[in-house]
Amino acid sequence: MPKAEPYNPIDSARINQIAAALVEMIPRKLAEGEEQMRQDYAQAVEEAHLNEADKLPKLKFAFAITYTPASKLTDVDLKWSVTRTLSESVVLEDPDQSKLKL
Repeated sequence: MPKAEPYNPIDSARINQIAAALVEMIPRKLAEGEEQMRQDYAQAVEEAHLNEADKLPKLKFAFAITYTPASKLTDVDLKWSVTRTLSESVVLEDPDQSKLKL
């Protein structure tokens, strides 16, 4: 007798249900965090200005979506960060290279 395939609760219909739920959940999560995001970004812009940075900081979003088949629960977590970078370049001399006297 052939072995039965294991039950897989993730099919196209379930993926479509998750996607439809995300269409509602993601804007709601962004709205919930909007005030704090704006404050974080304003602080980063102020710090960039004080450091005379030539670029505006980047605001990055990350969504973690977790589906638990046993409970049919879909969780959405939103994380954001403001990236600030101070850059400077320097050319280092090769310590093994002899300097020529001119």
